[in-house]
Amino acid sequence: MSSVVEICNAALGRVGGARISDLNLAVKEARVCKAAYPEARDATLVMHHWSVARRRRTLAAVSPGPEWGWRYKYLLPSDCLRELPLTEDGAEEGAEVKASREGRYLLTNQPPPLRLRYTARIENPQDMGPLLRAAISAELASRIVADLVGDEGDRRRIRAEAQFDIRKAISRDDTPGVPRQAERPEFLRTRTET
Repeated sequence: MSSVVEICNAALGRVGGARISDLNLAVKEARVCKAAYPEARDATLVMHHWSVARRRRTLAAVSPGPEWGWRYKYLLPSDCLRELPLTEDGAEEGAEVKASREGRYLLTNQPPPLRLRYTARIENPQDMGPLLRAAISAELASRIVADLVGDEGDRRRIRAEAQFDIRKAISRDDTPGVPRQAERPEFLRTRTET
């Protein structure tokens, strides 16, 4: 799954849709994937601070600063989807700094330069790890299922499986700290526990 079309085909496979060779084909599967893929990708990137999507930048304050409430205003990088917790020195374990995001700006009392860690938008699937590509495919399947599957029970099952697979991918990402455990969807727990 190292192309957008391959990620889309994996999602289509989850929902029983026909494979595509190009997102610009005049078929329903291509149209729904082309429309849903960018939001599914960005939503998946925002769900977790994926190790392959982490970036660091040193930012200068911009003028004019905020009118009130904060001393400094920083323009976020154009690929920033979600900032990681700010610290005084940019280190993960540093003293946390309060801030507020307003549009493309980050407001804070932290003087420049601001060391920012963030989750970046990754557009090329070859720059993504396999877990992230699988999670995007699962999220895409949960978004396109309503357009391609008629049975509501099948839709719920596909969405639950997708959410389970996303949690599993997140739990296996090489993010430092306590590993997260993927929970089984309710319909699978009740089926296997009784």
